[in-house]
Amino acid sequence: MQRNPELERAMDACAERLDFLNQTYPLLTTKMALEGVLRWRQRRTQQVVTEPEEMAEPEEIAQLEEIAQPEEIAQPEQQPVNDRDITALVGGLIGHYSFEEVLDLLLNDHQIELTPAQLANAVGKKQYLNMLKRDVEEMMTHAISYEQIAVLWNDLGRPTISGGEWNSRGISMLAG
Repeated sequence: MQRNPELERAMDACAERLDFLNQTYPLLTTKMALEGVLRWRQRRTQQVVTEPEEMAEPEEIAQLEEIAQPEEIAQPEQQPVNDRDITALVGGLIGHYSFEEVLDLLLNDHQIELTPAQLANAVGKKQYLNMLKRDVEEMMTHAISYEQIAVLWNDLGRPTISGGEWNSRGISMLAG
């Protein structure tokens, strides 16, 4: 098989990025992601048989399973998390969890502490508005008034779109 240096550089970059993500977010790591990085590095250093279908040795798989157990994962040194990583992580969470749940998940699971305003900026205006509308709709199904929602959001520190504080008029505009 002919070597393609450009493809190999791209694969190296992908393996490096995947390894960084595995180390930064160990609770999101899968056995397949760990094994993929390991196998690529072994191939690059000519330490593995060249059969692409061959799986890792049983002891390697056992090592990977040990690494992937959340209780046994040593927390990586706190590396500065760049905005792109936070935005990607938040983008995946915001569709499934409430605003406050995302803040809690970031802090508890990823040791990333954001203010509500920082989270709103990381999500982006369009997604933030969609999330607000979804939350208003859900609260309305539980007979919570616009005024009660505004008070709650002000107490929680949820940022408004235009600055200032939440009021019943702003909530009613979100409700449509």
